[in-house]
Amino acid sequence: MPTRAFIAYVRIVDGSVKTSEPLLVMSTNISTEAQELGAFAPVMTPNKELSAGEVGYIATGLKIVRDCQVGDTITSLRNPAIDSLPGYRAVKPMVFAGLFPVESNQYEDLRQALERLHLKRRFPCL
Repeated sequence: MPTRAFIAYVRIVDGSVKTSEPLLVMSTNISTEAQELGAFAPVMTPNKELSAGEVGYIATGLKIVRDCQVGDTITSLRNPAIDSLPGYRAVKPMVFAGLFPVESNQYEDLRQALERLHLKRRFPCL
């Protein structure tokens, strides 16, 4: 069984996708192959083909998550789409963190330290 490194959840807009079909990720211009595809019923159920209007998954051989991003258009490499689907925007990575002092009486020290860091590094802080 091939390694299922990256699994894209997809909605087929036009045409169909078959197992072993070469695919192209439009935003990164990287080609891959549909190693396995299927639908959710309610768990991943492999199929030989997904057609227009169906929602399912495509297991690819991509090892780097950045090669296929959320909202991207995946098209056939043999008969590619001319344009990607509208509405795609590159995701801006963000990290959300909560900082709390170990002792409640150290809260003011933490607040002042974050203000200094904000002024020094220009990071948006609390």
